[in-house]
Amino acid sequence: MPRLNWTVPARDDLRQINAWLTENRTGSFAAQIVRKIRARAAFLENFPTEAGPARMVFASCASTTPLC
Repeated sequence: MPRLNWTVPARDDLRQINAWLTENRTGSFAAQIVRKIRARAAFLENFPTEAGPARMVFASCASTTPLC
């Protein structure tokens, strides 16, 4: 099974996303989005050929915020 390795730029991007959301939204919203991104990454680690559009990550929050 292939292992997903987060690159340094990818980890930095995720930290910046979290920081921006925390500053411009709420900490709980930021945590929710970061969890979804990490969950999708974990899914792709197990099913690498199932990479779909980003809308799969954010589908559950699409109706509640213009960010998604």
